[in-house]
Amino acid sequence: MKVESNGVNLNVTQSGAGASALVFLHYWGGSSRTWRRVIEALAPEFRTVAIDQRGWGKSEAPANGYALADMADDAEAVIEALDLECYILIGHSMGGKVSQLIASRRPRGLAGLALVAPSPRSPASTWATAARWRRTK
Repeated sequence: MKVESNGVNLNVTQSGAGASALVFLHYWGGSSRTWRRVIEALAPEFRTVAIDQRGWGKSEAPANGYALADMADDAEAVIEALDLECYILIGHSMGGKVSQLIASRRPRGLAGLALVAPSPRSPASTWATAARWRRTK
C-alpha cells in the first residue's frame, strides 16, 4: 500500500492482525525488506508494519528532505493513516535514530521502543568515544 507524507508516496507493507502493531524502520540505504525474515517469524500472531523510508525500496525519492525530522514525520504519517492506537517502534541504525526522535515527541499510542544498533549522534561522537575508550585501557 502507499501512504502520502509531505508530498512523498511511501511504500508500506503490513501483515498479521491485532490491536497492537510492531512498526519497523530500516537502516540508511535499506528498505522494508530488511525486516522480512523477522516479520515472517512473527506472522500471523503479531500485526506488523514495515515502511520503505523516502528514497529507498519502493517509496518515492524526493530531491531533498532526508533529515531525521522528515523521516520521523513520514513514519508518524503512516501510523496516523493506519490509525494505530497502540504500537512499538523497532528501528535499526538510522531507523533507531528516527524511532528515538518520534519517541521524544511523545506521540499518542507509542507503547515502547526496540532499538537495534541505533546510529550515534554523529561520526565524530563515535570517534571521540572510541578514543576515550582506548585511553582507559
